[in-house]
Amino acid sequence: MFTSSADVFRTRQAIGDLRSLIRHTPEETRSRLIAGFPTSVEDGDRMIERIVADGVRFRHPDDFEVHPSVLLAAALPDEDFPTFIFATALALSDMLQADDPPDTLFWNWNAFQAQYVLADPPLRAALMNGFRVAELAGRVELDPALKHVDCLRVSRDAVLSVLDGSGERALMAAILSEVDAREAGRLWSAVDTVSGPAVTAFRYLCEREEGLAPPDATSAALIPWS
Repeated sequence: MFTSSADVFRTRQAIGDLRSLIRHTPEETRSRLIAGFPTSVEDGDRMIERIVADGVRFRHPDDFEVHPSVLLAAALPDEDFPTFIFATALALSDMLQADDPPDTLFWNWNAFQAQYVLADPPLRAALMNGFRVAELAGRVELDPALKHVDCLRVSRDAVLSVLDGSGERALMAAILSEVDAREAGRLWSAVDTVSGPAVTAFRYLCEREEGLAPPDATSAALIPWS
């Protein structure tokens, strides 16, 4: 499925970021999604909490009772954009982790990829990287093709601006020279505490096309959400 440790780490990071997006979604947005659940669902809030606690997976019979409602919300960007983004993150996270999942989001990508890029940068990057690794894993076909620039939370020039004067000289040099994935991964694995500017830099190194490949890609710490 995955051809390099950069792919492995990128996939873990993408799933982690989708989970963070979901956890940071305002309560009022979650409530609007729950309002669209079938009337047979007695406690939609509890069900969402269980799905999130399971790592954002739809695994129990009751979960599949609300899954169509999530997919519907993920197809209505003009009706409620924040709920559309939230529902898309739920569906995408589940698809990335499920065993032999159906491609439930091909039509969504084709219809709504222009809407995804309108989301705030952290949300846009989380969705785009999720779709990127879904295609990498053979779980979705993206047509039109994904633009790698949309996977970046912050542009290269903006990252260099953040690093300027921060004291993070090794990271500044790494980005200026566009180090390979293995060297970027070595830098990440060597970090004990990470500053705000360093988080921004490591996110860029991971989200760029080259990626970031720590030696222990299956267990290395993920880059913080913020």
